Amino acid sequence: MKFVRDILATKRLTRLLIQDDILEDFRNKIFERWDPEEYKLSYLLTCSKCASVWLGALVVSGIIPDKILDLLAYSEASVFAGEFVDALGKDY
Repeated sequence: MKFVRDILATKRLTRLLIQDDILEDFRNKIFERWDPEEYKLSYLLTCSKCASVWLGALVVSGIIPDKILDLLAYSEASVFAGEFVDALGKDY
């Protein structure tokens, strides 16, 4: 079960870093200073496949407490469930 939790937590961290509005100002400041086309480090903020490798390594390293990983996993599971319901085209 920990394996599934780590997958969901990594997905949530990746979405948080790459897409979510809460970190948009952070991303924009990085992009102003280092253009993603020129600098590979800022490119990590645009490529979900690249970022997920490093964020996954962070998740399995044990640096992030289990309670935080649980929270991230539940958050991603709820996002996934919402997208699934939306794909069904029904209003609940």
